[in-house]
Amino acid sequence: MKTNNFHLPKRPRLHKSQYQGAKKYFVTIKTFNNIKYFTKKDNIDFIEKYLKKISDKYCFDIWLYLFMPDHLHILFWAQNKNCNLEKLIKEFKQKTGFYFKKYTNHNLWAKSYFDHILRNEDSVEEVVYYILNNPVRKDLVKKWIDYKYWGSTLFEKDVFIYGRIKDK
Repeated sequence: MKTNNFHLPKRPRLHKSQYQGAKKYFVTIKTFNNIKYFTKKDNIDFIEKYLKKISDKYCFDIWLYLFMPDHLHILFWAQNKNCNLEKLIKEFKQKTGFYFKKYTNHNLWAKSYFDHILRNEDSVEEVVYYILNNPVRKDLVKKWIDYKYWGSTLFEKDVFIYGRIKDK
């Protein structure tokens, strides 16, 4: 099992220009009041569909996404200089929040989100295994490979399972 020292930063938003361009971003979005909405497959399938659709619209690939009961981790890769993370997150939260409230009469997302722009010295592999091991750290499973609520738009699950993730 891989371990690492990567920690989720808690800091205010950077200047808007930092969220545009061909970069890699690690984002965590919490549910409203930390309610465990992501324990139901229907909720996850609904959010996953919009995540993929809106990410594609804004020219972002998803290295990895993982649904925890009360939050969502996403490792994005912006494909070109015109990609804008803030616009993607805004539309994603707006659309999923609107439809979720329409059907459940509950708020879905917390007001803000956490982000980390990966720099050259940051290891994508380290972030990937930080995310994948989150269910283990929270005692949801013994091994991350046994957790079922994760995926990627770039890679098949075998790439993660057999440790073939490398920075692009």
